[in-house]
Amino acid sequence: MRAWAAPLVFAFAVLPLQGCSASSKAVPFPVESAYDTAVVHILSLDCTTTYTVHRDGSAQRFAQGCKSENGTRTVTFTRQDVASLFSDLEAAQPLNALPVCPGPDFAINVAWNGQQSPSLGPCFVGTPIEQALVNDIESITVRFEPVP
Repeated sequence: MRAWAAPLVFAFAVLPLQGCSASSKAVPFPVESAYDTAVVHILSLDCTTTYTVHRDGSAQRFAQGCKSENGTRTVTFTRQDVASLFSDLEAAQPLNALPVCPGPDFAINVAWNGQQSPSLGPCFVGTPIEQALVNDIESITVRFEPVP
């Protein structure tokens, strides 16, 4: 398969989120999700935030429709933080089999290595492996918060 074909096949395979916002509009999920890249997508009311974390420690956040901060921001994570995230993603396989946490105005999804989780949301309670993944996602989002 040609190098450009794999992302294209994945793009058509990922279905949009349904019923995660108050208006129940479909929200397309970011396409980039390879072995060396994890993508966390958070939908909260009218705010959509996408975090892209790479194994080399580089990470980007793109926020849209958020009251506090919109646009793109870049940070660098330690190798330990990145290793923990990717280790927990590996342990949580298959991501699409994680429990669904329905929420009318809030959704958290993670994609990695061609897989996408259902909404992990704020009501997520699961096994220690699943909880570790949720904790990783929380530490990613906190790292991007502006320093007071």
